[in-house]
Amino acid sequence: MQVEKAVYSQGEPVNITFTLTNISNQTINFPMTAWTFDFQVLNDTNHLIFQYSTSQVFPQVIWNVPIRPRENLTAILAWPQTCNTTTGVVVSPGTYCLVGLLWSIGRIILQTPPLQIAVGPALTVLISPSSAILHAGGSQTFASSVSGDPPFCSYQWYLNGIAISGATNSSWTFTPSCRGFSTVYTICVKIVDSAGFTATSNIGLATVIRSHPDGGCHCYFC
Repeated sequence: MQVEKAVYSQGEPVNITFTLTNISNQTINFPMTAWTFDFQVLNDTNHLIFQYSTSQVFPQVIWNVPIRPRENLTAILAWPQTCNTTTGVVVSPGTYCLVGLLWSIGRIILQTPPLQIAVGPALTVLISPSSAILHAGGSQTFASSVSGDPPFCSYQWYLNGIAISGATNSSWTFTPSCRGFSTVYTICVKIVDSAGFTATSNIGLATVIRSHPDGGCHCYFC
């Protein structure tokens, strides 16, 4: 049983991969009609809060799947970070254990060791202003506002989708030059906190007017 990472944001689906490997020297017919991949989620007090088969109907298959020696049979199931043993609400941030199951009617055939994951608060970041108009040679500072669980370990600002060298603070000042062909620039910031959570801000727009406020044109291409 494997997951994509050890730390998830609140509400982020957890995709779980189950792999059954034939370690024998002969082909095994996996009886899909009787054996089922399943999993349970337990909270930090070891209480069952979710079981995949509780809210899913497994497809009925009328044949056996042959697994040859050293071949695998893989299934991917997802936990949507809800609780389906009580209220069905989204779970709170915390530590959870996943247990993979291979079961038949009335009995468990295989059970994996618990796999621990962490769920952190949803991380969001907004930048302001969301739009600005400025003249070439002028400047505009864009500031970020973060919600989640600080401290945050890194910021990276982007201009037109390209990372800006050295722009790794919570704010960044845009000073356009006359050179270039685009008068509208997109600006955003991506953050990564100390737990590894990431978030990308809204897109800010900066419209650059090439004519100078005094009515003349001071641009390189004029």
